[in-house]
Amino acid sequence: MMCAHLSKELRNQYNRRSIGVRKGDEVKIMRGKFKGKTATIEEINNKKGNIFLSGIKLKKTVGTEKQVPIKSINVVVINMNLNDKKRRDILLRKVKEVKIPIKKTEQIKPKIEKNEIKEPKVQKSPSK
Repeated sequence: MMCAHLSKELRNQYNRRSIGVRKGDEVKIMRGKFKGKTATIEEINNKKGNIFLSGIKLKKTVGTEKQVPIKSINVVVINMNLNDKKRRDILLRKVKEVKIPIKKTEQIKPKIEKNEIKEPKVQKSPSK
């Protein structure tokens, strides 16, 4: 089985560093010619240790296109295919509950103009 690292959000959610790759997972390429691109896994070659991604192709001089084999250690899993019950059980071994990251809401402070600020009035005490 070939494994790949999980993204930071998935690491925090499932309390794991890596997981075996499966067909249908969405990954981001971290090294090589196609660095920074995201794609889904179409095919896995366990014998050679390569994965083939959708849309990652090279044009040959003849004019045909060829899928580029990429090593699983050069990708990071962004979204996982959780259709398989066994895979869900593997993910939940270490975690009792799935942590969903809470996004901080931006607090917008109203702008106060100088004209709106009123200075407090000082009352004069009557002199005797």
